[in-house]
Amino acid sequence: MLILRILEIVTSVNYEEGFSQVSLTEGLPSKNSEHIYKLCYVFVIRRRDFMLSTLRKNELEFNNLSIANRIFEGDCISVLKHFPANSVDMVLCDLPYGITQNNWDSIIPLEELWQEYKRVVKPNGVIALTSSGIFTAKVMLSQAQMFKYKVIWEKSKPTNFLNAKKQPLRKHEDICIFYRKQPVYNPQMTIGEPYNKGVRKNQLSGSYGDFNPVHVFSEGERYPTDIVYFKTAESEGKVWHPTQKPIALGRYLIRTYTNPGDLVLDNAFGSGTFLVSALLEGRNFVGIEKNEDVHLFKREAIDYIQVAKGRLEEAWTHVRDQEIANAIHKSELIEEFEEGIACQSDTTKEAGQLM
Repeated sequence: MLILRILEIVTSVNYEEGFSQVSLTEGLPSKNSEHIYKLCYVFVIRRRDFMLSTLRKNELEFNNLSIANRIFEGDCISVLKHFPANSVDMVLCDLPYGITQNNWDSIIPLEELWQEYKRVVKPNGVIALTSSGIFTAKVMLSQAQMFKYKVIWEKSKPTNFLNAKKQPLRKHEDICIFYRKQPVYNPQMTIGEPYNKGVRKNQLSGSYGDFNPVHVFSEGERYPTDIVYFKTAESEGKVWHPTQKPIALGRYLIRTYTNPGDLVLDNAFGSGTFLVSALLEGRNFVGIEKNEDVHLFKREAIDYIQVAKGRLEEAWTHVRDQEIANAIHKSELIEEFEEGIACQSDTTKEAGQLM
């Protein structure tokens, strides 16, 4: 009992408030209290030194090592506070919309989130946030000065079937685009019929003013509009999350707003779709996931950190283009993937020799 009481005292000491002989020996027998105090004091000091050294080590790990191609488990606002300023080229995130009663769908405090976004994103970086319904309005108004436009994702499958007799089915989601300075913009051209409309004369537009004469023609390419069509996530394979986005959508947005080697942040990565999209496009990624309240399909809990790692490792096996591979920073996680792939290759060769 005496040993248990000593352990209880040692682990309950508040180092900020300090401690004294009275506080360390409170509740212990008065006999030999001086010796007991010295014993407790030694344990308390050693525990304090260990905690401080661990804290310093973790702080150095966050501040001094590259954040590229790493994933972090925790509250995104708390984790982002440790990220270097002006380190991210693009935020691409499927934030919780807050439109269901599920705990995992709770809205992240937008004012606090924007403080960190504006600090970690480069001055010409872009922030692309998926949204829908009333959450779109909340996101747009949360940073109205930086909001520029929406991209509409037209989905292959509608939702809201329970209200089909009362309301239209939902067949699109929004991607809200924010930036301070003009970011990278690589328009993803589509193919159409060539045309030649000749030279248009001077024109006057009430919205844009004078137009000089211009030759209007196209060899078949079309600039993208603000409506894009992509099949939903189940068309690509297993669905790990009820709001999982398709990899193809992520790749399109990442190609549009970044260049190879840029850093893409997803601070609520869920099953890791946008991290995979970045990797496949030769961009570096950094992800944050709280990984709580994960009984999403009313079955067993899902560890989304492991899900994302598994999907990223599989994606890395498909990166065959050497130029893309060279653009990726070789973090410990990427090296772990390469070691795993090498082991699988050796195992396959050995199995082939045995046959």
